[in-house]
Amino acid sequence: MEKEPKRYRERIKFYADTDREKNKLYTWDLPNGILSIRDTSNRFFSKGWLIRAAWYEKIDLSTGKAVENRRLNVTELLDEYLDELSVKQRKNLH
Repeated sequence: MEKEPKRYRERIKFYADTDREKNKLYTWDLPNGILSIRDTSNRFFSKGWLIRAAWYEKIDLSTGKAVENRRLNVTELLDEYLDELSVKQRKNLH
């Protein structure tokens, strides 16, 4: 008898300041590996959001328990975003 493949829900949770609210908790699903953590954080940085703290969660849907829960390094994510932005801006100058 074959085992059913495990199904997971991946998401990031983060506290952010936006132009409307300060230090609000947000939850964003990562749909089946289509968006990475980096892609998702870049989406919110590009809107001008200040992400204060963030976590990645992987939930086993059969049990509802977290199989992974780790804090993300927001400074590192922001640095990578700014580096990419700088490269894109330099390319647009030529």
